[in-house]
Amino acid sequence: MVAVVAVALITATRAPGLDVRWRLVAGGPLVGAPVATGDSVYVTTRDGSLVAADSEQGRARWRFETGEQVRTGPVVGSGLVYMSTESADGAGGHVYAVDGRTGAEQWRLNAEGVPVGAPAVSEGSVYVSAGDLVALDAVTGAERWRRTVVGAGAMGAGAGVALTTTPVGLIALDAATGDEVWSWASLAPPQVAPVVAGKSVVTDDGAGGVVSLSVTDGALRWRVPTAGLLQAPEVAGDGLVVATANGVVALETASGEERWRVGPSDSDRLRVASDGFSVAATSTDVVILDAASGDDRGRAALATSTLAAPALARGIAYVGAGDTVEAFVPPVP
Repeated sequence: MVAVVAVALITATRAPGLDVRWRLVAGGPLVGAPVATGDSVYVTTRDGSLVAADSEQGRARWRFETGEQVRTGPVVGSGLVYMSTESADGAGGHVYAVDGRTGAEQWRLNAEGVPVGAPAVSEGSVYVSAGDLVALDAVTGAERWRRTVVGAGAMGAGAGVALTTTPVGLIALDAATGDEVWSWASLAPPQVAPVVAGKSVVTDDGAGGVVSLSVTDGALRWRVPTAGLLQAPEVAGDGLVVATANGVVALETASGEERWRVGPSDSDRLRVASDGFSVAATSTDVVILDAASGDDRGRAALATSTLAAPALARGIAYVGAGDTVEAFVPPVP
């Protein structure tokens, strides 16, 4: 049986406790969600640091210092770790690319404006919203194209398009050229970064709902008006989209049909993350949910509540709260 990890203020019969594998003090308040990939976990701190730790034992491997305020959690791709910062005067910032193994700086972008949200990484390119929309070679940082989009916000990328939210909806640009492919008008300004799921783009409609659009032409495939996102939806495996909405809701990717919902919870700290068919969310508890039903399979209390999603990799949930990262091991099904 496949298990789903979620953290929420929910529900039912008390489940078995979760084991804590390790704890790491990062040296400053964490920003955004941890990222786990391979045998490493990466976190950013508000005072300008990017920290890498061994995912199995929690030993710090290296620390990269920027001297600026970090804007987002890290993003991983092409063997590098990317993060956005804001300069001391608040007039601009940088996007850094750091070697994931050594912590050495690979390149940096001097942004004309303060970067909005995290960079989006896909198919060898990095996409940044900072004044203009900029596409960069993921390895070298060389500029591939630059476009001006009024009100450009959070970005996503995949399936040959780069996506950005705007005050009136969503715009898709050709990933190779930056030319506009399609646009979609939402009910209100979208609040979260769009996610590419196969041939679909999943985002929010700005009014508390989840929508699925065709990645080819932006045509609306389905809308779930009551899903009430608090953060970006997550794609869990081939057929499931999981979002926060008065709890945690699992929707069929193809149809938007609700598979299960766990809640309700009024916590504004509910967050989700996924790895295959595993899903995690955080509030004041870490809770294991069964993928098929959403049933509670195990939980542990957090010492400090968090606004960041956890990371999931190789059967371990990594949760950042305050200045500490904790690694939780789910029970064997």
